[in-house]
Amino acid sequence: MEAESRTVELLVDETRKNNVIFKFRGENLKLEGERYESMGPFTEYSKDNDFDYGFRSVSKLDRFINFNNTINTSTERVKILEDSIDYFFVICDHNGRVIESSTALTGDFKEHYWNIDCPDLYIHYVKKGEVVELIDSAYNMRHRMRLLETYWNKAYVTGVFEEHKPSIISDLKDLVSGYECTTLYEEIHSYIESESKSEEDIEEFKSKVRDYENRVQHIIDTNRERILESVSEYRNKSADEVLEMVGLDAGWVHVYPSRDDLRKAKRILSNQGETKWLDINLPMKTQSTTVKKKQIKELNRILEEEGISELLYEVSLD
Repeated sequence: MEAESRTVELLVDETRKNNVIFKFRGENLKLEGERYESMGPFTEYSKDNDFDYGFRSVSKLDRFINFNNTINTSTERVKILEDSIDYFFVICDHNGRVIESSTALTGDFKEHYWNIDCPDLYIHYVKKGEVVELIDSAYNMRHRMRLLETYWNKAYVTGVFEEHKPSIISDLKDLVSGYECTTLYEEIHSYIESESKSEEDIEEFKSKVRDYENRVQHIIDTNRERILESVSEYRNKSADEVLEMVGLDAGWVHVYPSRDDLRKAKRILSNQGETKWLDINLPMKTQSTTVKKKQIKELNRILEEEGISELLYEVSLD
């Protein structure tokens, strides 16, 4: 005889301290014995007695659903209630496991985020009103996206749904408030500023950067032999011979302007699909970062003579 199909309900809610809480109600739901005692029956939350179970952890939610999926053949679907919150934030460890979640980028969550050196930050958009299969509900109840992709020297804001953009921008401002001297603050506010710019403003930034790049490239081309002379010991050498001379230094040298207005323009444009780096070509093509840096140093001497602001650079080894 075919088992009766049932739908349980899930409310994704928040506590007074901005913790995410997942509230279930429905028949046939069970906890996984003593291993789930720390999760607790929902009766400990007196104001929520109309729900059967509640969990303040994404990982415990996933275990609870997976366990019920293995033992329960009559409950097949989960309905995410319309009263659920729109989204919540998550920090993961290096293996992708959730270590903390919150509905706001403030308080203890914010402090923890900065204390662990600002890792990638994820946002989970709740699929309000949808009905998903129990077997997939641990993952399909939410859209999981990277909100902040962070590196030691730069960061990118991604995964912002248009309908939630104003509130997420407010959340991001909260996250970096008090950290005005950091790169993350600059990057987030560059993203926010880029969102407020018109198409005409963006084109003006592009034009300013392109003019500067073209001017620098013209100087490089005009002074090609002088720049090559600065790395004359490496000319006409094979890649293996250069390797013997400089060691294992293959990689990239990313060049960017020292002028504040141009750096700001590049940051804003990086949120419009462009890179943060200048598009210029040095005379000697090589994988050696040592050789690239020597060419840039000679180029900077020429720029100083021409009364043009110098170039800055960052090295990333392969």
